[in-house]
Amino acid sequence: MATGQAGISLKERWLLFLMILLLTATGVWQLWVMRQEPDDVSPPVQADRQVLAEGIVFPVRYAQIIMPVDGIIGEVLVTEGAKVKKGQPLIRLIRQEATDEKLKDKTDKIELQAAMAGIVAYLDVKAGERVAQTAVLAQIADPSEWEVRSDDLTELSIAKIGVGDRANLTFDAIPGLEIPARVKFIRPDDEKKHDDSTYTVTIAPDRWDDRLRWNMTARISITPAQ
Repeated sequence: MATGQAGISLKERWLLFLMILLLTATGVWQLWVMRQEPDDVSPPVQADRQVLAEGIVFPVRYAQIIMPVDGIIGEVLVTEGAKVKKGQPLIRLIRQEATDEKLKDKTDKIELQAAMAGIVAYLDVKAGERVAQTAVLAQIADPSEWEVRSDDLTELSIAKIGVGDRANLTFDAIPGLEIPARVKFIRPDDEKKHDDSTYTVTIAPDRWDDRLRWNMTARISITPAQ
């Protein structure tokens, strides 16, 4: 009686060939997918790495008009929201009140001018009003560039971030608005706030929204680079 190993049928050979072909194709596909992924993919940012703070919207360039002496407002030459040029007269003051008609023409007058071009963002004086020296009469802002400043970062938070770190801004007054930004400046010295050392950080937005206004509240989320 003859004995021997049974041969592989043609059908089994085809099945084996198809399995090898399928495994080879799968390996080639995985290799191709891996090569399509960039080498510099950053790891996902963990939520506990975010540095959170609250800030205020400020114009990058602005100027205050300060009362130089005790006196009386003689004339207010502009209105709030008006565009002004550098050197344009804004307010005329009367240094001292003169009750005698003959003395009124001799009373010293001081003219306050715009220190920069921009818009009158704040104006809270009226003609005839008596104002003390150093009082803020008006503020002028350049509306072309804005930033967000925060002074509530503790030493534990400030040690985690650096200039150039990416940030994200949201605003209480405009739900849904998010603006990408970066850390522009970190003040080197601290100040005492509620018996704790805090540091001031300036955030520069990548873009802006015309609905935002001076002194609006911003929520800041900073992603440390390391």
